[in-house]
Amino acid sequence: MLDGRRASFVCSVIDAVEIPQENSRNWQWSADLSHHVLITSDQVLVRSGRDAIGRKFKLDSVSSRLEQFLGFLDDSRSSALPDVVPFLVEEFRQMWAITGEQDGHHALTAFLFALNAADGDMGRLDDAAWRQATMLDIGIDANLSQIHWGSEIADRARGLQARAPSGLQLIPSLVLRHAAGRLFQEAHAILESVQLGLFGEHTIATVPGYFPSGAYFTPVRIARLLADWSLRQFPVLPNALKIADFACGSAIFLTEALRALERREFKGTVQLIGRDRSPQAVTMAKVAVRALERDMPSMNITSDICQADALDSEWP
Repeated sequence: MLDGRRASFVCSVIDAVEIPQENSRNWQWSADLSHHVLITSDQVLVRSGRDAIGRKFKLDSVSSRLEQFLGFLDDSRSSALPDVVPFLVEEFRQMWAITGEQDGHHALTAFLFALNAADGDMGRLDDAAWRQATMLDIGIDANLSQIHWGSEIADRARGLQARAPSGLQLIPSLVLRHAAGRLFQEAHAILESVQLGLFGEHTIATVPGYFPSGAYFTPVRIARLLADWSLRQFPVLPNALKIADFACGSAIFLTEALRALERREFKGTVQLIGRDRSPQAVTMAKVAVRALERDMPSMNITSDICQADALDSEWP
């Protein structure tokens, strides 16, 4: 994967091209990437967007012309797949409209649960005990796991996969691994800048883009760059690290720091500290960090993320 979206790709190093085109499309879409590059002993196959066949190149040709190959990936967007983030943001907006609440916190919790459960046993959505246990497992606080779960919310959650565009299948683990930063930041922006429609319909009316809470959002590639830079001060990483962000938002810097450590094959202990004034941001941050905890078993990750104004509270 490259830093940026257009030329980034899923990569498979394989003996023979036996991965179905359908798998490639689902992986690309869920991971918010543009291409699937399949590499065998003598060829490179690039599947991009909706292309049914893909483009084949000789491996030697690609290896000797890497800049040109990058240019090809960067320009090949004419048949791009739909963007997964707007699709999921709209799912969140609809759940918010169903709840009819003002701050969107319970709708956000329901959405995060539905996203995590989308590839599991959606038939158990009416089981309150199962819902609560699952919410706790994905990082949602116990008090939020008791939210009212009406039939409309349950029906919306069950239909998430069926509403995916172009016959695509959502793979939640890939969304949380690769697209969560962008998804959570855009969801947070909506929480700060929209209001519900006036007449009970399942729509949300946008209001002027003024952010009274002072919320600002960092592109994922910038957070990744800064995380890499900040860790370069350690030519050899210590066995234990403590990483803090006192305006953490949806934890984009904390999660990118974990990924930077993973790229350096870190296997020690890391404690994450996050503070934010927004309760919705704290919920998203906890879910994002929890997803990486499950995905990085070689690290011992602990977290201390809570709602607070860092300027008015004591720092750990």
